[in-house]
Amino acid sequence: MSIDENGTMIVYAVPEIHARIRSLLEDLRKAANIMVEIQVRFLKVEDSFLQDIGLDFRGLGDDTTGGVPGPGDDFVFDDFGSDPGSPGSPGPLGSGNDSGVYFREASDNVNILARTEGLYDVTLGNDETLLGSGGLSAQWTMLGDTQLEMVLRAVEKSQRSEIVTEPTLMVYNTARANLTVANQVSYVGDFDVEIAQAAALADPIVRVAQDGVFLDVRPVVTADRRFTYIDVRPTVATLRRPIPTFQTSLGAGSPVTLQLPELELQKIRTRVLVPDGGTLMLGGLNVVEEQDLESGIPFLSQIPIVSFFFSRKGTYESYRKLIILLTARVVIPDEHEPSIEPGGSVR
Repeated sequence: MSIDENGTMIVYAVPEIHARIRSLLEDLRKAANIMVEIQVRFLKVEDSFLQDIGLDFRGLGDDTTGGVPGPGDDFVFDDFGSDPGSPGSPGPLGSGNDSGVYFREASDNVNILARTEGLYDVTLGNDETLLGSGGLSAQWTMLGDTQLEMVLRAVEKSQRSEIVTEPTLMVYNTARANLTVANQVSYVGDFDVEIAQAAALADPIVRVAQDGVFLDVRPVVTADRRFTYIDVRPTVATLRRPIPTFQTSLGAGSPVTLQLPELELQKIRTRVLVPDGGTLMLGGLNVVEEQDLESGIPFLSQIPIVSFFFSRKGTYESYRKLIILLTARVVIPDEHEPSIEPGGSVR
């Protein structure tokens, strides 16, 4: 047996050996023509809950004395401050310096001012799911020898979403295939500095970051064509928003701002044996976020019933999970070819 320069195999043997070699080559061609249909279902489930309740003694109105009213002053009360904003972007409630409780005794020249605010150092909720905006914001004002303003803040939200993506791949046996379901986000990653007439000009370089689901598979069909070994490599990339920025100077002129994207990566690398037509489930790509925030006055916020007037409590829970369902089916092209009946008709 020899193989010439064109890749042709020449066999010098008896007819029985030729028959065996022909049978071996036919079996190899059948294995090479086998294909695997891979159906992938990405199931994203998200369940979020937010609750924020608090009562503050703080003023929301503007007055002519800048927060310390005097006899005969005219008041202009604005229930939502000087900048009410919109339901999606409310204004700074109670951000002025006016007092929530004001007591004045003119005969003794006594002024008593008090103010409580239930504020958090971080934002309650997540920009991509739920935020603490909306709900109920109410003010109650009492005018007399003792002036009192109370602000009630109450909001409760819940959200549940399910997103299903169902692509299908047709892959040759032992070949590798890739699948991407992602978003492309452009950002300014660098600058080209050009010097012209003693001035530095910054030419931005725009780059692209991708976040989403990336799947890499490689099927290998067994000799009996009843099972398939699959090398599975799913990757989940989540881009943090908003994208962090960094300012730097060019040495002359105004500084420039660079964007530094941050990606959270979750990867799985495994090899599994799936029967023909069977389904593989990949899980464990879960993200759980919980926030329990509380702001109040010591001691008073611990007394039952009274604590409602001197504290604010916020709760946020978010459960996000990704489930990947992979179904593999062995496809033999010869079995799907149309057969020709006697007479020339195609069946």
